[in-house]
Amino acid sequence: GFDGASFHGDVFIGRVRSRPEPTRNASFELADMSSDVSWLRRAPADNAAWKMEMVRINEALEKNALRQQQARTEQPGGGGEEDDGDGDGAGDAPCLDDRERAFWWAQAGEELEVRVPLPEGVRAKELQVTLQVSQIACAIKGRAELLIRVAALHAPIWPDESTWEVQETDGSDAGSPGSRMLVLTLVKATD
Repeated sequence: GFDGASFHGDVFIGRVRSRPEPTRNASFELADMSSDVSWLRRAPADNAAWKMEMVRINEALEKNALRQQQARTEQPGGGGEEDDGDGDGAGDAPCLDDRERAFWWAQAGEELEVRVPLPEGVRAKELQVTLQVSQIACAIKGRAELLIRVAALHAPIWPDESTWEVQETDGSDAGSPGSRMLVLTLVKATD
């Protein structure tokens, strides 16, 4: 399975199942690590299929962002459409431009951290942050733009244990030095 590959130090091996949804960790026995097991032989093709699906999803997201940006330029003031609640971007509240709308995330243990760059001059008290079991959103009070909206999280979170804060960036992470970042720390619901 790993012809020509060299591994040095500790190696972590994990296995997940994505069907039926949701994606979750899967247990395996030491015998499942043999080089002739079917899942290991299938792994390169499965990984390629996963990568192609991620490309398709990213292309759809970019197409949606372009469509929203075109709609904003056609309608002065940003449109003001009502959110239809389906999360597909069509009929949802308009988002900010690509630079401002981008976000980054990372997982560690039972927490997921989401970092969202803030427009210049926006302070914490101006933010309206919504953390629910299966969705998150953040808007600037009095504005139609959404900084971030995830209508259906991959897995549930504990909203009462999750937190958010505004941090100054030093340039070593996303954002330019001195810019501000909304940091959401989401606690995964593991029960």
